[in-house]
Amino acid sequence: MLRANPFVSSIASLLLACGLSFPGPMDACAQRVAATVDSTASVIDYTGSATLHDWTGTSRDVSGTMVLDLDTPDSSRVVVRVPVASFESGPNRRDRRMREVTEAETYPIVEFRTTEVQPVQWGRTAGGHAGRWRTTGDLTFHGQTHPVEAEVTVRTTDDSVHARARFPVSLTRFDVERPELLWMAPIGDTVRIDARVSGAIASAEGESEHIEADRSERTGTQSIASTDLRSVIPLEYAGNSASVYAEARRPPEGEWTWMVALYGFADQPIGLADARTVTLTADRHSVEPYRVESSRRRLDDETVVEILRMYVTRPAFETLAEALTVTATVGTARFSADWTARRDLRRILQEVSSHSSRPVSSHESN
Repeated sequence: MLRANPFVSSIASLLLACGLSFPGPMDACAQRVAATVDSTASVIDYTGSATLHDWTGTSRDVSGTMVLDLDTPDSSRVVVRVPVASFESGPNRRDRRMREVTEAETYPIVEFRTTEVQPVQWGRTAGGHAGRWRTTGDLTFHGQTHPVEAEVTVRTTDDSVHARARFPVSLTRFDVERPELLWMAPIGDTVRIDARVSGAIASAEGESEHIEADRSERTGTQSIASTDLRSVIPLEYAGNSASVYAEARRPPEGEWTWMVALYGFADQPIGLADARTVTLTADRHSVEPYRVESSRRRLDDETVVEILRMYVTRPAFETLAEALTVTATVGTARFSADWTARRDLRRILQEVSSHSSRPVSSHESN
């Protein structure tokens, strides 16, 4: 098993087109960090206007991912989501009415996804990086998606990311009925959004322990693979749970092959291994496996595990590793693999880069 220093591994990956690196000394090319939004430290307010006074609805049920390129922030990406029904403004009647006109049961999630980032002011500070960005993003609300612009203040520390954005939203633009609330007159068309989002930066500490490099003494085939399974989120799945496993493999006289396996666990077979269609989506872009293999077996505790091995190209593997959001659709089942679940893919890419320039040592052999 590899026991490489995480920072040395990240330097190796930087030699491959300045790929993903982790927190540490910032003298590298395009230092990139990732943070999962912390719902306990994040809040989104909307402020609406009415005839007599304004009011504010607040949600603390915030989720998402922030991937920041600290040296070249224009390649940073952010996704933030919040349930429509989670906003509370005080009077239950007003909140019920707002949920009705926004059709919260039909369109339960508001999502903001950056499409362009332009740094206005940005630089290093004593504690990290800080500044202001002018961002353009897609806002999905009430079943519609429209571009919005916002100026965002961003601050990073050694272990966290903090961002704040303010921007207006037109209800009419998103085809939302302007309701009459307590004052017998429609509310104003514009609501003002104030989003304060924080998250902990993912650490590379100990990640090499989840990656194992082997070379077969008999065939000479190299492999770099996960040592365990990473849990993914079942969005539509009749089974109990699901996980992913990743592997890169190279024969002595050949190229690396790249594989991601989806494991579904259920009490009885539910057809996951028999699905005729398999679709991977990374940040809304389709990633097509060029080969899919399936199998099924029953474990000692009678749990049925159905396995799909999806083989992709290296560019597709890289896309799956670094996308903000990845979903897998297998027949009628759907799964979401968050940033943490896909960290083995990023480590495998780093280790392949390292192994491509040196022979595998004896302690890495079978």
